[in-house]
Amino acid sequence: MATSELFEVFYRENYNRILNYARVVLREVGLPQDLAEDAMQEVYIRAGLRYAKCSHDHLVALCCTIARYWVISQVRLKANQALPLPSDSSAIAFSSADALEALVIQETHARLSDCVGQLSAQEQKIVQAKIEGLKSKIIGEQIGLPAETVDMRYYRIRKQLSKCMDSKAASVGGEAI
Repeated sequence: MATSELFEVFYRENYNRILNYARVVLREVGLPQDLAEDAMQEVYIRAGLRYAKCSHDHLVALCCTIARYWVISQVRLKANQALPLPSDSSAIAFSSADALEALVIQETHARLSDCVGQLSAQEQKIVQAKIEGLKSKIIGEQIGLPAETVDMRYYRIRKQLSKCMDSKAASVGGEAI
């Protein structure tokens, strides 16, 4: 089968999953859910160009990411409109761009917290100390390791966190939807 035919099969198999994801994101920012079909057209065009370069799981995540960024572009186009907060806080108004940014930050923070929670106690100390701006030499003195070892572990921790964040982002486009 040609690459374009394989992509067509993939797209048909995952269309509803990605469409539902686009609807969820649109609902979260208060935009009409009928825009989800427009998002799907953008997903189809952009993901089709990258199909041959991605694994199946990464392609699902890519499609969801494309849908999210399409929604972000729509929010930016309509940024001057004020939308009420969902249900319980209708007295306060905010821009849809603020809502989407808050949603993205909240999702990213939750994924990062989960990933950091999977680190050992010593790895968490290294990350916390680096966030606080401490030098590797000082961190090493605090935990009893040479500065070079701290640097190497921090490098590995960053790779581990990146891999964890990527897998959690892929799960957003996977069965979690």
